Amino acid sequence: MEEYKPECIVVGAIARCEKFVEPVVKTLESMGIEVKVLTSAHLDELVPDMIPMIARSNLPEAILISPTGNEVSIAANKFKSVHAVIAQDAFVARRSRERLGCNVLCLPVELLDTQQISETIASWCSTPYRPASHNKKDELKRVEQSTQE
Repeated sequence: MEEYKPECIVVGAIARCEKFVEPVVKTLESMGIEVKVLTSAHLDELVPDMIPMIARSNLPEAILISPTGNEVSIAANKFKSVHAVIAQDAFVARRSRERLGCNVLCLPVELLDTQQISETIASWCSTPYRPASHNKKDELKRVEQSTQE
């Protein structure tokens, strides 16, 4: 089986997490992945700038950095064709790609050390993106529709 590697990943961080951008970028570049970085003082500026690029598939994969991952995951998942996951370890990162077709990795940097960040990114980036099966998509749509009623 051929090793998978994304060509380019956009990395976004809210301002109070900017110190984590450098280790993330170093990890990606060491894997031979091109990186585009976006930072913003506020979540409401970062996500609307970044997620449309992902949704249009110009940059189909992204890593979002925030203290717990919650804020960026919730915001990112509001956009069609974005499937964001909060992954606190390599196992969750890998499974999110294999089983759910997640194209956005949200890193909860307050919960991870530098080595864990690198391992999580390496696992996510080396796992081929597999769009969620129709059954999973149907399940997710039903859940989403039921929450809007």
